[in-house]
Amino acid sequence: MTEETSKQDSFDDNLDLSGLTDFQFGPAWARQRETGDKPRRADFSSFRNREERGSGRFRKEGSAERAGGRGGERRQGQGFRGERRDRTTGRDDRREGGQGGNRFRQGGRPQGKGGRFDRPRQPREELAEPTPGLRVELRPVDVLLAVWAAEVNKHKRAVSLFDFAKVVMGGRDRYDLVYMKREGGPQLIQSKKEDRSCWISREEALRFLWGAPWFNEFYRTEEEPVDPPKGDFQGIAKCRLSGDLIGPVNWHGYQAAVAALHRDKFSNMSVDDFRRTIEIVKDEEVVQKWLAEASRRIVWKPVREDAGDVILADRAAVEKDFSDHHFDEVYLVGDKVFVNGAADRKHLSPGLWAHLVKLADVTRKHPSMLIPNLCHGLARHHMPIFKWNNGHHTGPSRPRTVPSGTVLADNMTAILNWVREHAGQGVDVMLNELGGVLPKVSEEGAREAPVPVDPAPTASDAGDLESASAEPMADEVVVPSEEKAEEITAVETESPVTEVAVEPVPAAVPSEGEPAEVKAAVPVVSEEDLIRNRRQELVRDILWLCEQGYILVFADRTVFLPKSSVEA
Repeated sequence: MTEETSKQDSFDDNLDLSGLTDFQFGPAWARQRETGDKPRRADFSSFRNREERGSGRFRKEGSAERAGGRGGERRQGQGFRGERRDRTTGRDDRREGGQGGNRFRQGGRPQGKGGRFDRPRQPREELAEPTPGLRVELRPVDVLLAVWAAEVNKHKRAVSLFDFAKVVMGGRDRYDLVYMKREGGPQLIQSKKEDRSCWISREEALRFLWGAPWFNEFYRTEEEPVDPPKGDFQGIAKCRLSGDLIGPVNWHGYQAAVAALHRDKFSNMSVDDFRRTIEIVKDEEVVQKWLAEASRRIVWKPVREDAGDVILADRAAVEKDFSDHHFDEVYLVGDKVFVNGAADRKHLSPGLWAHLVKLADVTRKHPSMLIPNLCHGLARHHMPIFKWNNGHHTGPSRPRTVPSGTVLADNMTAILNWVREHAGQGVDVMLNELGGVLPKVSEEGAREAPVPVDPAPTASDAGDLESASAEPMADEVVVPSEEKAEEITAVETESPVTEVAVEPVPAAVPSEGEPAEVKAAVPVVSEEDLIRNRRQELVRDILWLCEQGYILVFADRTVFLPKSSVEA
């Protein structure tokens, strides 16, 4: 018996063909077993060495290098995988370009006409290279800084500039880009109009004339009839993106029409990408429509008074006339320009737009890059800048300690002592501990206030008092002093209220040093009002301490003392 025959016999003895009975052609570890035995794990020992299995994921069938492995034995003996491919034609047909039940075309898109995948789509605009020779900075708009400064001074809060930088980068209209010319850099040309377009060459500024919103201020567009083109035109070139009819390919003005459409509407695309969007439509109605458009010529006439009967027949003539008479009126040439972050891409030179996109993306990922410009901007609005816990902050005042020998009110002293002992806690906790807790609001919306003391009877309650049965009055009645009683008597004498007979109310027995006769009773103030007044006084004192910098209240309502005060 040869060595080759012994290998083949051992392979036949170890081969398990029980899976053929129920067509289980999967790997051994994934097959369903009727018995309770656990599935065996797959043996990947032959896959450990990448050099042995070649450069591809799977090697070709019948490879001699895999003969020693488990998969190689199956392929040598024409195992299950090869037989499965023979029985199923769909997989092999798809690889060779056949139908085979494939629902997808080459490229992964479903077949059919009129579907959403068949619609012409705008190609992704590529970002140009940033213009060299420029220094670009990103700064917050001055209006946002003014509003921020007003809010900080109003609420007396200390705010982190890192958090403020996140707010600035949250919207494109909240920051400006400053382009500054370096030595040898390009000139910067910015429009004086509302569009604030910016360019780096005179040619770019002149091309923007055709899409500018102020074009009609300088030129009037008119149409003149001309002879239509002559020739045998079978198909018309059409742009799939805009739907414009360009003209027949065999027309003498075809190349000029393609260049004009690319320059006017798709200048941000390359010429090759734009040409791929052109299709040829062979339809008699489309041909007649293009002939009707080609039989009219568009001319331009200047609007200025000294223009006379000047007629500009083509775009080059219009651009030359604008350069000679209106360029300095519209554009300003300088070494430094400001462009808002929300500017339209069509209003910027491609190189300037690339600067805007890249710098905004980097600053949005790293907001700390904006902190230096925030410090300069807030300084213009007289906002103090200080460092706290290795971070820059702004607030109503710089933190400082209370000067020695300063005498403060009791409430302020209590606030400072509380903050020294409970640094890092919230303002609400301090108000509850120093000013008291207000009664909670019940589910029905009414406050659970203490039961008020019965007020003194009035003229409207006289009838009720006479008809009511004898009931005990309040246990305690506040007796005013002699001076207060005289003031109340004077007020009652001057007020023109009609006197009504009221049953006298028995007064409490006066204490020593107080008059025996009481002419009126002072209304009792509820405990809720006392707590509310106390808390209002504390809030006013807290605001004053924040304004002086003796305490710091941050945006999250936590309270701290200056570090020197804590050490002291």
